[in-house]
Amino acid sequence: LTLLDARDRPFWDGRQLGHQAARTERVPGARNLFFRALLDTASGAFLPADSARALFAAAGAPLDRATPASGRTLVV
Repeated sequence: LTLLDARDRPFWDGRQLGHQAARTERVPGARNLFFRALLDTASGAFLPADSARALFAAAGAPLDRATPASGRTLVV
């Protein structure tokens, strides 16, 4: 199972405290990919599938393992 945390990196790695969080925490072993990285900055549309796959792979959560039957990747 790969747990993918979609928060911005400063929140994920504990450098910044969330507006309603009492402390900084993350699930041990969770990977990080900020959700806005999957969007085109000019249009706000999702990136092409190949670009998104590359970002997921770079984050340590390749989509080839994220099939509905396997349930191995969870995005939170």
